[in-house]
Amino acid sequence: VRLSALEHNYSEVESVANRQQCSVIVVVKADGYGHGAIPTALYLADKIGADAFAVATLQEGIALRKAIQETAAAAAATTITTNNNNDNAINYYFNLNNKLNQTSAATKRLRWHALVDSGMGRLGFRTDPVSKEDQGKRRDSVEILKELVDLEVNLDCPIEFYGMCTHMADASNSTSTYTNSQINKFTNLLKRVRNAGISVPTISTDNSAALLTTNLTHFDSKELLTQTDANSRGFVRTGGAIYGQRPTFSQLRAVSTLMASVRHVAILKEGESVGYDRAYVAPMNSRIATLTIGFADGYPRELGNGIGRVSIRGHLFPVAGNVCMDMLMVELGPAGDKEGIGAQVVVGDTAILWGPDDGEEGEGHVRLQDLAAILKTTQSALTCGLNKERVLRQY
Repeated sequence: VRLSALEHNYSEVESVANRQQCSVIVVVKADGYGHGAIPTALYLADKIGADAFAVATLQEGIALRKAIQETAAAAAATTITTNNNNDNAINYYFNLNNKLNQTSAATKRLRWHALVDSGMGRLGFRTDPVSKEDQGKRRDSVEILKELVDLEVNLDCPIEFYGMCTHMADASNSTSTYTNSQINKFTNLLKRVRNAGISVPTISTDNSAALLTTNLTHFDSKELLTQTDANSRGFVRTGGAIYGQRPTFSQLRAVSTLMASVRHVAILKEGESVGYDRAYVAPMNSRIATLTIGFADGYPRELGNGIGRVSIRGHLFPVAGNVCMDMLMVELGPAGDKEGIGAQVVVGDTAILWGPDDGEEGEGHVRLQDLAAILKTTQSALTCGLNKERVLRQY
């Protein structure tokens, strides 16, 4: 895990966020997209002062808060958000400010955000007013928010309304008008909320794609952040970009490299097979290397039988046969070739499954984005799929 690339990507994101008068919430859910939530969050907090992080579950939030509290440099004024998918689409917010930790449990308030469904369609407060046809079937979002805020203000309920947020569904599509449609729906609800006398402390609308797609002009900081009392504080929530997993944006750097060791090198005679189902049968006398990684570690089985490529000594070799649970094999070339790179591969060599080698610029010989495209999935799905127990993270 390249911390220097992580830092670079954060700086790129922060620069764009600052231009729209927003601060950065680093999304470290799913164990930091598979990179390790705690080590990467602590690095960003200590090294460059990142002070807000988002996770997906209460358990993730507790673990991260504990780690940050134990690190004095990162503990000051750090906020962790957890997105708890409950029916009310409320995001729980845990403030790690030292002052809050010193207060009694009875006086702590649970900060919450209203997640607005502006077009993602998964969950959240609806943006449209209740129509005549819907009357009696559902309540208006402003009415619900007003009720919750009144509980806080009038009945001293230990909750604190802390903002409104939404999530962009199609921001990576540079020709789509859907993002503008979403921000218009969100803005209309925001106006109705403010007109109901509710002050909105924070606003968060942009994910990585929405923030970095240059031809999107949907975010109007004056319209979204200005209100009659104290202005709302703007945030962006970025995870994929921080971890270098948004290939559309060339300014981002690859953060992860997946490596394994060559465990065995052997000569396979013509007609002999290797691996389950005899999926690979040597077309000639061939040199085969066995690597210390398999589908139980998170390397996709779908990349077997020549679909996947592995970099060893700077040269690409195809995966031979089916990917096994604990191992995979690669074809190094004809056994009779004594001069090629494949003939030089020995036990103990490092094989790169994706990402750049040490000191290498760019994304390496095997690009994570290319594997994701082959598998019709996302880079995040691949890194999140890495086994936490079996795959060692080195920083």
